[in-house]
Amino acid sequence: MACEFWIVLDDSPTEELADRICAAGFDDAIVTTAAAGATTIEIRHREGNLPDILRQAIDQAEAVGLSVRQIVMPREAFHVA
Repeated sequence: MACEFWIVLDDSPTEELADRICAAGFDDAIVTTAAAGATTIEIRHREGNLPDILRQAIDQAEAVGLSVRQIVMPREAFHVA
């Protein structure tokens, strides 16, 4: 099952931050700035076990010194058919 989620960072958006996000290997992600000014990394289409995917993404971010504030997921991610 492919999942979609956003990593919300404590870091302010800067050119240096963009370089660190790229260095972390988020080449499958979209980086945006939320209305409140938080930097987010939007991740889509990662396959696998949800807890493992989330842990991997957090580890990727923290490995290059990014400060992860929270993970945000759409409601549909928790829908059980």
